[in-house]
Amino acid sequence: MTKRTKHGAAAPYEVGYGKPPKATQFRKGESGNPRGRPKGQRNFATELRDALSETVVVAEHGKRKRLTKRTVICRQLANRSASGDLAALRLLLPLLAQAEAAEASATTSDAPFDPELERTLTRALFARLASIQETSEEENRS
Repeated sequence: MTKRTKHGAAAPYEVGYGKPPKATQFRKGESGNPRGRPKGQRNFATELRDALSETVVVAEHGKRKRLTKRTVICRQLANRSASGDLAALRLLLPLLAQAEAAEASATTSDAPFDPELERTLTRALFARLASIQETSEEENRS
């Protein structure tokens, strides 16, 4: 509510808590944060993902190929493990187990298929549909 002066006109804008003077308020369309929120710092995981996604030119079987660094690292690790490098093999085996476990969990469904359950559900569905049809036929007769 605005206060009234003796002559009935509205009193000037009242300055107080949460009501700054009109001269210091932002004008319409003007922001108090013109540059916006600063971008966050990139973390190690983001930097690593970007670095491994870069492509490099590799000579393979006499041909030049463009591959990601991630692919090149995987191939080198596999090749060194196959040639008998035990340090590379120690790195590769846990990674391989982790990748296979992730792949297996992605391909298997949560519940195995049960043909008996399917038959039971099909019978129940047909029984329900038959009862609905009988009910609607009785209503049509009435």
